[in-house]
Amino acid sequence: MMNRRASTGVDLGHGVHSKPSYEKAEITGANSHFEALLTRISGEFMVLGFLAFCVWVMNQSKGFYKLAEAVDHKPDYYSLLHLCEDVHMFLFLSMVANFCLAIYLIHTCAHWQVLFARFDRPELAEMYHIESYFNVAPPSFLKDEESWHKLKKYFIKTSPLTIDEDFDFARYLAACLDQILTDIINFSEWTWAMVLFITSINLTLAGAIEYSDIAGLPGVMWQQIVMACISPLLAIALSWHSSSKIFTLIKKSSNDDFSVTKDTWGETMSYETWLVRVMQALMYVVCYSMSHLVAAKKYWKAAVYGDDSAYSIWIFTLMGFYTSLYLAAGVYIFPEAVMNVTVAYAMPPYVDEDNKETLQACLDYDIANPKHWKKVEGRLKKKAAASRPASRQASRSMSTSDPVDKLVDAANGMVVGTPGMVVGTPPRRLEPIAAVTAKVAPAPE
Repeated sequence: MMNRRASTGVDLGHGVHSKPSYEKAEITGANSHFEALLTRISGEFMVLGFLAFCVWVMNQSKGFYKLAEAVDHKPDYYSLLHLCEDVHMFLFLSMVANFCLAIYLIHTCAHWQVLFARFDRPELAEMYHIESYFNVAPPSFLKDEESWHKLKKYFIKTSPLTIDEDFDFARYLAACLDQILTDIINFSEWTWAMVLFITSINLTLAGAIEYSDIAGLPGVMWQQIVMACISPLLAIALSWHSSSKIFTLIKKSSNDDFSVTKDTWGETMSYETWLVRVMQALMYVVCYSMSHLVAAKKYWKAAVYGDDSAYSIWIFTLMGFYTSLYLAAGVYIFPEAVMNVTVAYAMPPYVDEDNKETLQACLDYDIANPKHWKKVEGRLKKKAAASRPASRQASRSMSTSDPVDKLVDAANGMVVGTPGMVVGTPPRRLEPIAAVTAKVAPAPE
């Protein structure tokens, strides 16, 4: 390891401290992500409440009536009012669906972060016998633990900074993933701009093209189906492309080929951030399409009370289609795509300035916290203790009737976790007094 000292924060006066140089290397954790998401949800609900207030003011001031007069009552006053109220509710339900996807994404990625730590320190799981705690299906680019070590080897050999063999590769990838999750939670302004751009294209096509009914369904609805299908298809394509890049690096590492093809754009911009934003914007289109159909009164009225049975079947079919598309994309496709894109573009030659700062932060973190793995071991000890059957000691105390034997069993229970005991070595168990007496006493003639 290079001879450096990491900054742990400087007192700037008045109780204000500068941020430590390794702040980017500190893993956020699922709980902190959920707290940030809850804050974001509160902010979005405030915005939606403001929109409801604007609609109310517009209605009270007869703004919709004046607007209807300006367009020769096509649409009329009531149609304009209900249109704004419906769109407001569709936006609300879309954000709720989007936040549900974010919750599942955080949950899945947090498990993968723990799995990466297990790959980097396999002895911890073996030492504390809690392999089931790490029993989670890995991302598609990790076929086995050997693939992880080959990928780590390639990164160490080709890193833009000098790092040694003991580099905490799991922390680096987990920190990069935390930054992507934070951007997803915040739903950046650029993501909203992409949503507006996609919606503008959809509206322009709907207004410019004279659609006819296709198979008993309006052509505009077919256009909406196509727009909604773009999201999972793009996510699948990006996930496959990214995993292919990772497999290539693993193969090169197996052949001791540590050559790097220079990518000027990859070193200057964060590919992973922008690709994930595009996927998030398209996923929001899926959420809105589902909400627009499921929450619209006119579709339920036509499906349940309408005279056209074929149209009713189409409406229920589309409701099931959008719901299935939402679940499939959000549960299976989107998390895998986010992980693959993040890892692929955090590797050379795509290590941009943010990645370099994260890499440097990981090196500084190791220097400032040389015993940070001891904290991990402490947590694992608690997990191991919690995983032991609570009834083990009770069954031992009931296994013998002799008071001395009960005392021995109690001593055996106290031996487990005794300070100074070699970790991973099973404690020596004292034998019941009856068994000891039988060994020492002479056999009857």
